[in-house]
Amino acid sequence: METIKSRNEPAEERLIIAAIKKKAPELGAILQAAKDRFQAKLDALGPEAKDFAKEIWENGRKIRNQLFAGNRPTPAEMHLSTLGTLIRYKKLSAAAKEEFGKQFPVISNALTGITSLPIFSSEPGLAHNPILGDFLAIMHQAHMGI
Repeated sequence: METIKSRNEPAEERLIIAAIKKKAPELGAILQAAKDRFQAKLDALGPEAKDFAKEIWENGRKIRNQLFAGNRPTPAEMHLSTLGTLIRYKKLSAAAKEEFGKQFPVISNALTGITSLPIFSSEPGLAHNPILGDFLAIMHQAHMGI
């Protein structure tokens, strides 16, 4: 934890694991094995599913770094991040969803369950859903820097 808190730039897993290995070799080995397993799963994905998995990982990393820096994300930031992930998952091709599900079944099942709710099935598209429309507008503005 000290290693992460003392850094001003985004934490690099490689450096964190190396620092932990120095202080607690067994824990460092466990973390390295987990990182290697994740990388193997990522490498097994096709481009679309891999991009989605990387996006989820990066979103988690940003939130983690915010927390370790003492900046608690607001509920609105958390909602927008979660909604963005759900919308992105909903838009994946069937093949990408299947690949992602084979490598990350628990996450895939959760995302599939949530995105199958009626709120995500509006026609002719998500932007026309009265509940999601406002969130999408906010996300677009935040993404575009408006």
